[in-house]
Amino acid sequence: MGTTTYYPVCFNVSSVTASHIIAFEPIIEPAFMQPQVHHFAVIASTKSSDCFGLGDALIWAWAAGVPGLAFPAEAGLLVGGNNPESFQSILVAIHYDSPDRLSLLDNSGIRIFKSKTLSRQQRSCHATG
Repeated sequence: MGTTTYYPVCFNVSSVTASHIIAFEPIIEPAFMQPQVHHFAVIASTKSSDCFGLGDALIWAWAAGVPGLAFPAEAGLLVGGNNPESFQSILVAIHYDSPDRLSLLDNSGIRIFKSKTLSRQQRSCHATG
């Protein structure tokens, strides 16, 4: 059995017009990558646009068999804009389980849906443990 690999990708969203994230959708492509893609973790920061600041929050996670997530119409996660509570960067970490077949090309990732129409309620995240 091979080793596991984490592949992080950072997105600076500080210059995005204030918006609400309203949904997340996992994408596993090509389909034969399903056994290799173990999980995604999406971490956002209110303090840094380079994904290395304080104030990080796990805002969504996915594992095999779990569907995407859509928030209720009245709520969203604030990104961009000039607001100290707004997320300024989003880190997507992909965990590959036993990548023995190193010559495979993977196009897996996530689709993040956002709306420029801000919802009445702002979602927040709380993690323990």
